[in-house]
Amino acid sequence: MGSAVVGAPEGPEVIFINPAGLGCHPATLSLSFFMTKPFGLDALCTENASCVFFTRFGGIGFGIQHFGYKLYSETLLRLSWGYGIDEDITWGINLNTACLSIQNYGTVFKVLLDTGFQVSLSNRLTAGGFFSNLTRIRLDDEADPVPQIIRTGLAYRPFSEMVFCLELEKDTRFPLVLKGGAEFCILPRLFVRCGFTSDPSVFSCGLGFSVAGLHFDYACSSHMILGTTHQASAGFYLFSSKNDQK
Repeated sequence: MGSAVVGAPEGPEVIFINPAGLGCHPATLSLSFFMTKPFGLDALCTENASCVFFTRFGGIGFGIQHFGYKLYSETLLRLSWGYGIDEDITWGINLNTACLSIQNYGTVFKVLLDTGFQVSLSNRLTAGGFFSNLTRIRLDDEADPVPQIIRTGLAYRPFSEMVFCLELEKDTRFPLVLKGGAEFCILPRLFVRCGFTSDPSVFSCGLGFSVAGLHFDYACSSHMILGTTHQASAGFYLFSSKNDQK
């Protein structure tokens, strides 16, 4: 969906998208595993795993993400919490321990904070936002702050089997990016998705399938110059009231 899902985060992977989604997470317990290798390059490989469970105090999530290879790698440990302030507003926060390792140059650890929100504007329209590195942590005293990313977007559901998303993303290092995507439930438990990103120009499409609490998703995106990127994820929902939804 062009990664344009900050306005409608769902599933255990919300801790990597918008922790506010934990405030309305449908499952008692859920797990997710994700992998992508952009443009087929081992050096850009990203893997993550997340676990979310719901309590009367809100949703709590744990996650780990790894990027890179033996010469350069980034590892992120994440503790997330999301809470429904009322029926229409949820809020969430991430506490991250980030580890950057460069061969022959050493390793550095930093603690970062992120936050996000989600607002139900109507029965069909929701809005969301995400803000990373709230405290503008630096890797060392002389380095620039770790980049901050701000994302805000809308999700519109004209029918229960269809959702359209639009999102704006601003990384402090790069120009504003427009994203858009759509999801269609074409058969019970089978979803088709498509999306785009403006800068760089990337088009994506994918499929999702769910059965008995198990979820499988595949996506493919295409860059005009760099080529194709494949992504895959698998998840499990326990005691969910919405097992037929992604």
